[in-house]
Amino acid sequence: MSSQFQRARTQEQFDVRREEILNACAEIYKLKSFDEIIFKDIAERTSLSRTTIYSYYKTKEEIFLDLIKREYLFIAKNLSCEFKKFNNLSCEDFCGILADAFMSSDIMLSLFAIQLTRLEAKCSVQQLANFKIEIEIIFDVLQNAVKKFFPNSTNLQRDNFIAEFFIFIQGVYPYTKPSAKQLEAINLASVKHCVILDTREILYDGLLNLAHGLK
Repeated sequence: MSSQFQRARTQEQFDVRREEILNACAEIYKLKSFDEIIFKDIAERTSLSRTTIYSYYKTKEEIFLDLIKREYLFIAKNLSCEFKKFNNLSCEDFCGILADAFMSSDIMLSLFAIQLTRLEAKCSVQQLANFKIEIEIIFDVLQNAVKKFFPNSTNLQRDNFIAEFFIFIQGVYPYTKPSAKQLEAINLASVKHCVILDTREILYDGLLNLAHGLK
């Protein structure tokens, strides 16, 4: 941590420091579980003190909410660029592009698994409202893509696909990436029918099943 710390005086400085906090949090999240991470961990990976970080975020949940927002926007941008390359896509190719986009981030699926249950619970209503406004772009990208590549689908079918898609991907990570404790319990219980599937494979297959409702 720098001993020459000065308060951010411009929006650019403010944004740079928030990005530094988010980057530190993302790196720590690769090494520790959500419950294990504390502000001290984040401060040690930045030029900021814990007190300074509190001036940007009141809880670690608020940091993670901004982190998942950043991932949403990154995916939305990539999907928009990818879909513009094609005039037509088969159901299989469409689902492949969608699956690969959400696999491109090594923490996105994991963040999905805790977004509604643990992140949003300890964030302010105003921050949640801002979050939902800013990530609306991902829904627009998906809505436009479904309308483009499945022109015979109805508004209801498109709305159902997008809703079911987000419900589905929130459960992909914990199912395909069980923790060490869960694996130990599975072995101890001698569960015979527990098969750990490849994340991309189950994501693609699930999307393909959902997309059949668009035809």
